[in-house]
Amino acid sequence: VSMDLKAPGGLLYLLGSTRAELGGSALYAQIGALGETAPAPLTDPMPRYRALHQAIRAGLVRSAHDCAEGGLAVALAEMCIGGRLGAAVTLGALPRGHHLNDTLTLCFSESLGRVIIEVDPAQAEAFEALFEGQRLARVGVVTTAQNLVITHPQGGAALTVPVSALERAFRGHVEG
Repeated sequence: VSMDLKAPGGLLYLLGSTRAELGGSALYAQIGALGETAPAPLTDPMPRYRALHQAIRAGLVRSAHDCAEGGLAVALAEMCIGGRLGAAVTLGALPRGHHLNDTLTLCFSESLGRVIIEVDPAQAEAFEALFEGQRLARVGVVTTAQNLVITHPQGGAALTVPVSALERAFRGHVEG
């Protein structure tokens, strides 16, 4: 399974929980800071990865990408660039700690073991059934619009960036 988005209308899921873990992150490296809390290791990741492997083998996963270096926002940007498609994601839908509503943290936390997954809507029920007991949430959709749109946990657009601008930044041509 590759990371590039495959088709408009695809459902986007986040597997794993987001915590306030920006210590040593790519975001903090960009601003010359270290942060306080580094990502904590997972206690038992194997059920999560076995379920994902089963979903992939069953043909239920169109694309998938880890949310490691740079966090969710960077993973989504790379998926949009690869597929030349847009995505609309709502941060309020993310599996996360009860009081975590900070947009910056939700976008760029590097909590371990998280994967953003694209699924055909016709396969959603079968896909979700494989993750019983796991932290999994439908967080967005693949769009034909050439933008990555991320919505604040409380509503309202936090970020709208054209895929072409994401690609220029990815290739090192940041405008500003």
